[in-house]
Amino acid sequence: MAFKPWLLLFLFASGAVARETAPAAPPPAQLEALLPPLPLPAKAQYALRVGLYGTPDGANAMAARLKQAKLPVRDVIAAVDQAGVNWYVVALGEYASTEEANDAARKLAPSLGTPVQGVIMLPVKP
Repeated sequence: MAFKPWLLLFLFASGAVARETAPAAPPPAQLEALLPPLPLPAKAQYALRVGLYGTPDGANAMAARLKQAKLPVRDVIAAVDQAGVNWYVVALGEYASTEEANDAARKLAPSLGTPVQGVIMLPVKP
């Protein structure tokens, strides 16, 4: 049987042959879910919020500046609020408790150049 390139194109176009695709990005976290609940959960990871931006460009620029200063910046966290507005959170560190995070905030404050906006609870990774 001779190779028929049109058949291969037909199979891909019809979906009969699966295409390899990159994994989808995780859905954004609920912005309110980043706020530590009361009472605090027995197991959670916390970080310091140092920026909240309406565009990923602003958040990525802030994260790059903090990385350049050798601070423990995390990947920008995409979040959405109750009104469906997208936000991008810049966070530092990963701490086992809010007390540990607050201690780190006091120590890091002089080198940040921006105020710590609070402690957030990191979203659970799927």
